[in-house]
Formats: sequence, structure tokens, C-alpha cells
Amino acid sequence: MSSRLSCAISLPVNFRVDEVLGFHGRDNLAVAERIDGNRLHKGLLWDGNAACLTIEFGNDRANAELAIDGKSKTPRDALEQLVHRMLGLTQRIEVFETKYRADPRIGPLIAGRPGLRVQQTATPFEALAWAIIG
Repeated sequence: MSSRLSCAISLPVNFRVDEVLGFHGRDNLAVAERIDGNRLHKGLLWDGNAACLTIEFGNDRANAELAIDGKSKTPRDALEQLVHRMLGLTQRIEVFETKYRADPRIGPLIAGRPGLRVQQTATPFEALAWAIIG
């Protein structure tokens, strides 16, 4: 038995889709993640079951669908939280940009990349694996 969860996430005006797709598309073999146009396909575990997360980026929103190879006991809110975190939407970049925009060293970097967020992996294990294998 398979199940699906989905959600739609509003994106800020200055959201940088290209950086998200570049981060998740860095594996040339596309073993666990694959980029297809404006879509990210990512394999992960959900409730102990294999799952495929697809995030499709539009102009002002990201539509996420999680196809699970099994029954999900986890509420849809958990998917929304995962997608928000993976896309860096939990980061208060506006506060950072406002505070450091006038700094002589960091200011020019911020001015050249407004809206830039630190991309996140789906799990701490994935982050550790990327840190080790590159």
C-alpha cells in the first residue's frame, strides 16, 4: 500500500530557485537526488518507508508531493516543516541582511546576493555524508 502527502509553500519575492536546484543537483550520478527542469526529486525515508519527495518550483510557490512506499502515520504538517527547512525558509535572512548590509566587509557580499539562504539537507545523516564524501 502506498500513500501520498502534498503541500504548497509560498516563496518570498527574492527566493533564489537556481541556488536550491544547484545545491540538490550537485551529484552528477543523481543517485539520491535528481533535477528535472524546475523540479527536484529526492529519495528519503518517511516513517521507515522509502519515499520520493518532488518539489516543483513556480514563480511564487513550491508545490511538494511525497510518494511513500507504505502507509504514513506522520501528519502533513511534518512535510511542510521539512520543505520549509530544506528550502531555507526558516532562516531570518531579512534580519541578517538589515543588520550587516552596511558592514564594509560583508555588505558587498549581501548586496550582490540578496535573498541568499543556506540550503539544508533532509536529515543530519545526509549532511554528515556530504561532509565526508563531498
